[in-house]
Amino acid sequence: MTFLSDAAIIILAELIKWSSPWYIRQTMFTLIQRGWRYTVFMMTIVMFVVFPSSEEYATYRIPSFAELWGSVLPETVKLPATILEMPLIEEPSAALLSENDFARLFPTPDALKYHVALWKDIFGRYTSRQVVLYDSWYPQLVYEVIDRDSGSANVTARIKAYRSILRSLAHKEKHGGLNSLTPAERRVYKLFDTVTEKNRFSKAAERQMRGQNGQYERFLQALQASGMYQQKFTRIFQEYGVPVELTWLPFVESFYNYKAYSHAGAAGVWQFISSTARLYDLKISSAADERFDPFKSADAAARLLKANHELLHTWPLAVTAYNHGTVGMLRAARQFGSDDFGKIAMNYRSSSFGFYSRNYYAEFVAVAQLMRENQQKFKAIERLPAITFDEVCLEQRMFLRDVAAALSVSPDELGELNRDFKKNVLKSKIPIPKRFRLKVPAGKKEELLAAVGTP
Repeated sequence: MTFLSDAAIIILAELIKWSSPWYIRQTMFTLIQRGWRYTVFMMTIVMFVVFPSSEEYATYRIPSFAELWGSVLPETVKLPATILEMPLIEEPSAALLSENDFARLFPTPDALKYHVALWKDIFGRYTSRQVVLYDSWYPQLVYEVIDRDSGSANVTARIKAYRSILRSLAHKEKHGGLNSLTPAERRVYKLFDTVTEKNRFSKAAERQMRGQNGQYERFLQALQASGMYQQKFTRIFQEYGVPVELTWLPFVESFYNYKAYSHAGAAGVWQFISSTARLYDLKISSAADERFDPFKSADAAARLLKANHELLHTWPLAVTAYNHGTVGMLRAARQFGSDDFGKIAMNYRSSSFGFYSRNYYAEFVAVAQLMRENQQKFKAIERLPAITFDEVCLEQRMFLRDVAAALSVSPDELGELNRDFKKNVLKSKIPIPKRFRLKVPAGKKEELLAAVGTP
């Protein structure tokens, strides 16, 4: 059984390499280096096998990893019985973990406590007109909060000034000149009370110094937008036995912007790249891209997170794998022989495991703590009304304008419900694919079934 478990993990790891944009880039670069003929051959394989784009391929369902390998995966950490037994509810806050269960499943490692604290301030305190200037490795080293509305808000100049201070401190510490610090040097020197590494000032001077805009307004806007989705997200995650707190990942991924599209090709509220989307049943074709459907992609996200947890056994690793890729986190955990994410985050070295991957879990915990600690405060924030709809599986191809006419609604109204449609469908240039799960206004399902003659 141990051999089967190890074999399953290796096979799964190879399959899900394509869930990571960094791996795709790395592979393509290697292919180019090996010669153009090999590159053309491999790109052909990728285009027609790994990344099928026709409707015929796009409708093929690939079973989830849990479905394929559930019988041979090693035993995983169990969720609290209260989650598994909890009835599906309408009020999301009622489904939250207890304080003890949250701390156990989503711990804040000592190595990341300052990261979490910083991101709580970024999301819950500082506005977009403020820039937090801090050390990229030790986020407790907040050099300054710059007000963009002030007359001297030159971030580049401030970074240059602090690098000069750090180099001066490094020189004075080395040559016994700490008794002659300027007021500015003394303030920065005090910031380093918690940093004990050797040559701390010279290293800080060479490291990246980050200027992070506050996100408070965007956080509140996202909180308002979440009202459209939260009840259904809660139900979906409960059905898979995944902690409801993970429905808050869109705060980190997209701020609930269903049109979001990243430079790495990740799309929608849940930010799926195309290869991972197809592995988790999200269809991408000339007619629709289901990554842009918040609810279909939420179902895929819940299954991906669940599969990550089955492979990696802890939620800190599973959450980070959602961003970094499962194979990368498997490699990191095996390298250290540990699932201590604090240790991994601060010590793992990889060209792909950079600032964002190292901070992703801390950002999530910061959001979750804000949401859990401020339930009463956030009740005053008016959420957008929940999106309500019925679903119909079309058994025939139809143009959107014909569906709209049959329901006596506008095509735009159907387009708002079916956010995965591409322009050709929205403009009725091509039909809605057969067996597409079409969303229609609540109460209109039977009307459409009667109009198309479906029993």
